[in-house]
Amino acid sequence: GSAYSPQCTNMPNRASVNQGACSIMIFLLLSCQKESHSYQSDDQTPDLAYVTFTSDVSTRTSLSAESVIWESSDKVSVFDGIDNRRFSVVVEETKALIQGEAAQGQSYCLLYPFDERAKYESNVISTLLPDTQSPRKDGFDANANILAAVTEDRSVTMSNVCGLLRFSIEGDDVESVSLTSVGGENFVGTIKVNMTDPARPDVISAGKDCLRILPFERKTFAPGTYCVSPAPVT
Repeated sequence: GSAYSPQCTNMPNRASVNQGACSIMIFLLLSCQKESHSYQSDDQTPDLAYVTFTSDVSTRTSLSAESVIWESSDKVSVFDGIDNRRFSVVVEETKALIQGEAAQGQSYCLLYPFDERAKYESNVISTLLPDTQSPRKDGFDANANILAAVTEDRSVTMSNVCGLLRFSIEGDDVESVSLTSVGGENFVGTIKVNMTDPARPDVISAGKDCLRILPFERKTFAPGTYCVSPAPVT
């Protein structure tokens, strides 16, 4: 497989941070979901109904210890065979309710995070994996950790499209980190997610082999651990 090479950019007139300050560890959160689903779009204007999908709260978005949980601020794209609908998340104890209006159907495809430009065609979702990410300390950029699911019974288990790559910052003067594919493969940009195997996306257009990582709401990174989301490369 390919490797990623990190580089740190420091503030001027400060002590240099060597590569040891940016140690990285990859941990892949991949799914074994292999079922095939498809549906056809319809040009007719549908009657919309209020739809609720249910997910275990520990299957998404912010890091809590080593689990990944949903948050009530999350938004999800729901493809109902007609259009890309914006759904909201409500967290209730151990459940996350994904709610909104959609056309009535037997099968729905879900994409996190919501992307109004995302397209669904022939069982494939096209969406954007950002080439600049700003992870929170002890977490990641919520706009970059892409997940997808298909459901026929409105119970949802999301599949991780990308892995999470963990790195640590030891100093307090690092302004940015660049992550580059050693083999030159593109791993950020517009990707296609085949819903028969969402954990193996293809980077298809406007792809880049370098990911720029910036602090979240700060000029420099605070010392600690961060995660970013590159697409898998082989």
